Amino acid sequence: MAPELAERLERIVGLPISQALGMTELSGAGASQPLDGIVRPPAVGYPAPLVETKLVPLFQSGQTELHVRGPMLFRGYRTLDGLIGSPGEGWYASGDLGEILSDGQLRLVGRAKDVIIRSGHNIDPLAIEDVICRHPAIVMAAAVGMPDAFAGELPIVYAVRKANPAVDEEAIADFVAQHIDEPTARPKRIIFLEALPLTQVGKVARYRLRQAAVTLRVSEILSGISGITEIRCDDVAARRVTIEWTVDPSDEVRAAVDTAVSPLGIALLHCAKNASTRN
Repeated sequence: MAPELAERLERIVGLPISQALGMTELSGAGASQPLDGIVRPPAVGYPAPLVETKLVPLFQSGQTELHVRGPMLFRGYRTLDGLIGSPGEGWYASGDLGEILSDGQLRLVGRAKDVIIRSGHNIDPLAIEDVICRHPAIVMAAAVGMPDAFAGELPIVYAVRKANPAVDEEAIADFVAQHIDEPTARPKRIIFLEALPLTQVGKVARYRLRQAAVTLRVSEILSGISGITEIRCDDVAARRVTIEWTVDPSDEVRAAVDTAVSPLGIALLHCAKNASTRN
């Protein structure tokens, strides 16, 4: 939970907010903050009984990933092809980036797959979101990477404003510049939405925002191409985009489109109403 959100909730309810970590692979709770009425920094607390934790360096990012084990750890994922994903040597790599606070609490700082890599710089999206959510006109925000031919990815932000806000993208960008010293971590765009997409359990569906960012970037590149009726990204990994045409494009046009988009590392799927899909 972002510190600003925790503080806002505590002001409303007049009580300290205690957080916990739970995951299906651990059969429930993995860690929690004490319920003793003491206000603590936002974190997921201390490991539950019999749960062991360790932080493993991720050499490509310089951050650390939370690994867990214990007698309640799952044996793997049951699929039609049998059991897969069994924890190696009893440890399960959670995909959560973590750190240990001075009082020994575990704090999660993001997901390994959500890290934005801009020209070799690893950018934590939560660091951007925490800053933007401090702005009094912003309710929620989520940062994702938009593919870029030169930098690999550029950080952009999708944000939800309060009702009738007198704030625009420039105002938020100025606010961010005052609070984020590292220029590479400042978002290149702030896009306002009525609401952020959520998963069934109420978390921000970042994959849908990544899909939207990829769709937007490809649409900009292909804005001068006629005959395209729709550009969409339905790929969960946001690495493949579907181009829908009014008629099946010629090989020359198709090659030109593929060449224009290829620097982004995005695969294209071409389809037309009167023709079968072509890779």
